[in-house]
Amino acid sequence: MVDIIVTINNNGTYPEAFTVEAFYGDAGGNYTLGTQTVTDLSPGANTTLIFIWDVPGIPKAYPYPVYTISAEASVVDGDVDTTDNIMVNGTVKVKWLGDANGDGYIGLVDLMILAPRYRLYNIPGVPYYDPRADFSGDGTIGLPDLMILAMNYKKGPLG
Repeated sequence: MVDIIVTINNNGTYPEAFTVEAFYGDAGGNYTLGTQTVTDLSPGANTTLIFIWDVPGIPKAYPYPVYTISAEASVVDGDVDTTDNIMVNGTVKVKWLGDANGDGYIGLVDLMILAPRYRLYNIPGVPYYDPRADFSGDGTIGLPDLMILAMNYKKGPLG
């Protein structure tokens, strides 16, 4: 599961109510993540919405699928600039767990990425920071990550 965080700004001069729809897209088209309603957003104010994306399962093909993330706010009465109602921002690559280098195979190269970072906090600015080795997504590189790599060793779409 991935949290898609959307920040909404009211650039107008009146409080507004509208809906926001988030999407993920791939070569096959766009798919809706969900719709949320914003009510009584004051002029100049902003709010943050969180959409939970249940990412499609383990990729069976290589190269791995890449999804584009976007969000769109509905048009409100008197909106003279609707170009800022849609934002396409960011991509997500869905990889096989344990494939740190993204080559479609979990093997020695992936272990070599994880090993020097083992038991270091996975925080930007810390020497050897590499989010590719945090397979569990818990912010550290430790035993859970090593176990994920071990369970998938010699697997993957090309394995």
